[in-house]
Amino acid sequence: MSGTAFHTDREEDYRFLQSMLMEKKLHLLFKIHEQLKRFEKRSPIHVQEHAAGLASDLTKVLKYQGWKDEVKELIALFNKPHFKRLLCVHDAVAQKNFEPALPPVPEDVLEEEEESVKNVSLVKTKEPLLSL
Repeated sequence: MSGTAFHTDREEDYRFLQSMLMEKKLHLLFKIHEQLKRFEKRSPIHVQEHAAGLASDLTKVLKYQGWKDEVKELIALFNKPHFKRLLCVHDAVAQKNFEPALPPVPEDVLEEEEESVKNVSLVKTKEPLLSL
């Protein structure tokens, strides 16, 4: 009897595996993966990873080069918060730094063995947050 049960379980496993491998979603995932690999091979290499720092350095140098209207305008542009943030995002993408940065765990919490530390992150979607 155990040989028959093993054979039946094996057939069920085979059918399950075959149905899973024939799923259209799985094939689409493979296609997406292949496209990403091709894109990664031919994607242009970033020229600069530290654009925000360069803009800051350039602003400091330009301050002492004369006060032409163009220089004033460029310095004002570099000092705008939105432009600074844009350069920071550029640097993060250039460095492929996509993971969120978690704050360090306070040392006094690590000393207490009874309590555990949980890092919780909220991911913004189109769904509203609900309170219970």
